[in-house]
Amino acid sequence: NKIIDASRELFIEQGYSATTMRQILGKTGLTTGSLYNFFENKENILKQIAAIYLVDTNTKIKSLVKDYDPILHYAIIIFFQLKASDTSPQLTDIWHNAYSLWAIADMICRNSAIRNREFFGSYNRELTDDDWYARSLAINGVLHNIILEQLNKGKVPLLERLRLVMQIAATLFNLPPGKIEPAIAKAVKIVNKDKLRLYEIGI
Repeated sequence: NKIIDASRELFIEQGYSATTMRQILGKTGLTTGSLYNFFENKENILKQIAAIYLVDTNTKIKSLVKDYDPILHYAIIIFFQLKASDTSPQLTDIWHNAYSLWAIADMICRNSAIRNREFFGSYNRELTDDDWYARSLAINGVLHNIILEQLNKGKVPLLERLRLVMQIAATLFNLPPGKIEPAIAKAVKIVNKDKLRLYEIGI
């Protein structure tokens, strides 16, 4: 936990790419042997942080939404990620690396496939596990490219990015078209009220 907390703080403060194992060692006060006993490299640390983030995000959102709606929940997940990356190049760098490193991207995709099946299974009873994985992979690919654009140009407006992801998700997961715009509007309202905060990330 000490390694995870220290690494997360450094990644948020200065980005994943700029953080070194030596800096993580210094912040934790651990010996080199102790650190490498738990994590072989920085990538493995980010993988664990990403796995924890997926769980913490879902738990936090469920606590905020009174009339629970999986489409709204999904919209909040996407909007929080996009808006947080807008506020910090360091967060953009973290997500870019998470999607670029295959071991992490695959883990995110497998977890997303399970979550998406839980959310949208009633609309897609015929889909197999491989189908859910492939569709989740496609969505994560879109998110990665949106984040890359933000990292390099940043010309696509935030709401346009959110709407694009939600429209693609609606197509891939057979979601009712009439529920997409209301979910977007509610997600923006919830996140903009600053009720959704994780690890002191301010947006």
